[in-house]
Amino acid sequence: MRANFYLVGVLALLAITSCDDDDAKPASAPIMFDGKGYTAQKGFAFDFGPDLAETHYNYDFALVDQANVTLDDLEDADEIEAKFLLYAELFSPGSDEFRTGTFTYDAQATDVEGDYYFNQLSLVVDSNNDGKLSDSDNEYLPQSGTVTVSGSANNYTLSLDLTMAGGKKLTGSYSGNFQYFDFGGERAPDGDLRKTNTSKLILK
Repeated sequence: MRANFYLVGVLALLAITSCDDDDAKPASAPIMFDGKGYTAQKGFAFDFGPDLAETHYNYDFALVDQANVTLDDLEDADEIEAKFLLYAELFSPGSDEFRTGTFTYDAQATDVEGDYYFNQLSLVVDSNNDGKLSDSDNEYLPQSGTVTVSGSANNYTLSLDLTMAGGKKLTGSYSGNFQYFDFGGERAPDGDLRKTNTSKLILK
């Protein structure tokens, strides 16, 4: 992993508001990576709207295995009280809304019009077994595979079937209410208007 967790702004910050967490307890199949099992406890959905070419709609998703992790933790923390963090940048065809489906890893993202695809996904695990995620832990990038999103509004199931760097398999799923953030200034699925900067949450 290259450094700390930050939310890097492209435009000046206008505002930031999130949906309240749903009280329903998430249901997950164990997420397996390199022979170890993790249970995702919280999901984030980041709405970035249409891409620059206006051929796809971009949602980013994050999964973490601790329910008390907040957006502030992902933005600013030097370390996160968790053992597993997945971040995926997904593009569905069409520029009017995000569509669920099976997204295939395409490292170059060329000739993708009409495709469900992603070319950026990152996994950080507690590789030094200190119970935290920090810049001393390993970050893994994909070699191939799919992320399937099903459900509607902010109640999604994310299913993983990926081969990560070094041939390590990443499989499993998370179902639940995803905490929603609108970074594109569009209307949220529940009808609330949330305007923020067009930023990207990235692992630095």
